[in-house]
Amino acid sequence: MWGECMNSEKLDKIKYALTLRASQIPDVREKMRSLCGCLPERATMREDFAACGHGNLLSFWERMVALLPDATALADAVWADYERHIEELKKQEPPLPTLGEMAANFGGAVLRDLKAGRPRRSPDQVEAILTICRECEHWRAEDQRCGKCGCWIRKKASWAQEHCKLGKW
Repeated sequence: MWGECMNSEKLDKIKYALTLRASQIPDVREKMRSLCGCLPERATMREDFAACGHGNLLSFWERMVALLPDATALADAVWADYERHIEELKKQEPPLPTLGEMAANFGGAVLRDLKAGRPRRSPDQVEAILTICRECEHWRAEDQRCGKCGCWIRKKASWAQEHCKLGKW
């Protein structure tokens, strides 16, 4: 599994998680220090990497996997934890309304937009609305949609005549 991750976008998502998890396991942390060549103990792994000239965690983990067999097992375990965590997050996101409800919501928004002459909000106004939505229990971070109406919030927020069904904006 680790070999598949080394040259993919997945690595960027897990390299910090690997470091954080490894730094919590004393014997692995010592191996990391010896591999890195750091003699003084520092408060954080970030300080260790900075002192060792390993600002790039990718090159550090490539060396770890090449030199230490248990680093591969650790990487595999962290990746499995990461995938489980993502699946749990997906289960926690609010469900979307039915396709019929979303079609009615979108159709109504398009008609209101055309009737109003297609006015648009400024980028600052859209960002302010997105900030409000990100705090809402109906926010779906994965696809940046509202679980209540099913709309893609960035698009809906840009249409000046549109508003939140819950009255939040």
